[in-house]
Amino acid sequence: GYSTLSPAIPPQGAAGLFGESFQESQVRAERDSLQSAVNELVSERDYYYGRLRAVEEACQKREDAAEGAEAALLKEVLTVMYSDEAAPAGPAPDPDPAPAASLEAALSHASWDGGA
Repeated sequence: GYSTLSPAIPPQGAAGLFGESFQESQVRAERDSLQSAVNELVSERDYYYGRLRAVEEACQKREDAAEGAEAALLKEVLTVMYSDEAAPAGPAPDPDPAPAASLEAALSHASWDGGA
């Protein structure tokens, strides 16, 4: 007669769908996880590069017309951006609080248009 039982299907646990070993499936899962992490890092890098590029363009746009504290700030920002040295791990110690005051003055008088 007719049997309602389906043919034996091997379990997918240790052998996997394509006959790969448990170790191979672990390596594949790890590779997929690492690829996902790389994709996320590339996306984050591109995001921050875009922000940095926008800051650079804003500084360059204002560089010729800037005066006083604003000119000093723009020069400092561009110097940091074009430096060949790696950035320090943390914020640099501030030996003189006066530059912070000049930064605040420059920012309060600047009329940034957001790159528009």
